[in-house]
Amino acid sequence: MISNNKHNRSNLNNKYKNQYTIILIIVIASLLYYFLSSTTTTATNYIQQQQKEQQQQQNNFKSLNNNNNNNNNKNNNSNSNKKDNNINLLNNKKQKSKEKDINNNYNNNIKEDKNNNNIKEDNNNNNIEMSSRIVSKVSTGMMTSDGAGVKLRRIIGGPISDLDPFLLLDEFKSDDPNQYIAGFPSHPHRGFETVTYMLRGTMEHKDHKGNYGLLKANSVSWMSAGKGIIHSEMPIVDRDKVVWGFQLWVNLPKSHKMMEPRYQDIPAKNIPEVTEEGGGKTRVIAGIYKNITGPIVGIVTNPLYLDVKLSPGSTFSEEIPNDHQAFVYVFEGSGRFGPKSKGKEVKTSQIGILQGGQGRDRIEVIAGDSDEGVRFLLVACKPLNEPIARYGPFVMNTEAEIQQAFKDYQSGRF
Repeated sequence: MISNNKHNRSNLNNKYKNQYTIILIIVIASLLYYFLSSTTTTATNYIQQQQKEQQQQQNNFKSLNNNNNNNNNKNNNSNSNKKDNNINLLNNKKQKSKEKDINNNYNNNIKEDKNNNNIKEDNNNNNIEMSSRIVSKVSTGMMTSDGAGVKLRRIIGGPISDLDPFLLLDEFKSDDPNQYIAGFPSHPHRGFETVTYMLRGTMEHKDHKGNYGLLKANSVSWMSAGKGIIHSEMPIVDRDKVVWGFQLWVNLPKSHKMMEPRYQDIPAKNIPEVTEEGGGKTRVIAGIYKNITGPIVGIVTNPLYLDVKLSPGSTFSEEIPNDHQAFVYVFEGSGRFGPKSKGKEVKTSQIGILQGGQGRDRIEVIAGDSDEGVRFLLVACKPLNEPIARYGPFVMNTEAEIQQAFKDYQSGRF
């Protein structure tokens, strides 16, 4: 029994030992599990923490890199912008320099062109100076009477005895009919031409062959007497009672002195007018002015006959054939005629002889500053350079021809 009890007690102890052992193992296993679990968690947390820190460092590094990159980019951009700006500034400087050079070149070209133009203008002025005729003589017409007592001013045939081929120039002007009404009754002509230009009033003319004409204001009659004509010129008193005009005698060459008589009566409407740039106008009676041809044609001396009116201070220029005799007659205002450096003033009722030769083939005019400006006749014809025999209304080459003219007239052979 005791033995069994001991045996039982021993078995019981062994059972308890086994139980304790199992419990201990469980405890140890639990502790080990806990330890391992804790260690694993700690390790995991540590690793995660390390990973986080590493990630944070990487992020920080990236951020730093990004910042650095951004800064670098900014710096690069700034540097690039600065570089671009510098390039742009350089380009702008170059462009401005180029533009300045262009402007300088342009200005230089303008200056050069201006200088060239000034040189050209100076050359032109010099050429004009060299080519303009010089007024060799200025004379004032003298008062006289002719016909049946007509009061008039004689310019050529008075102070200027003759001016080949011009024989006579009269200006008749009056508002008193008693000074002109008697007119120029029938009288003969041979060997030359008469040119009557009316400014105001009316003049009746007729001849022994039945020709008749009525010259009114601004009309002209160019009569070629030739071998002989007997005619009359009689003023008609108009409402304003003014008669104003000119008569010019132009010689005929020996070859034409015995031509058949003829008339060219030109009414005012058929005389062309050219408007001047500075104000005023020019009436073209004979010859060519600014490509406008006057109505008088077929004249052997190739005349230029202009009535020129200029506004105060304005200018006028016209070519005159180098071999032509020329004059101006001022009948309103005054002007300076000829080159600027040698121009001479010609006043109302004065004639200016225009000396040609040596390439002087034009006339330059500057109108006076008075309200009238200037108005003048410009007349030029080819000289004949022939001997002249003259007696009254007959103009021939020899005295014998003059005597023959008287015989023909007295015997009715005109």
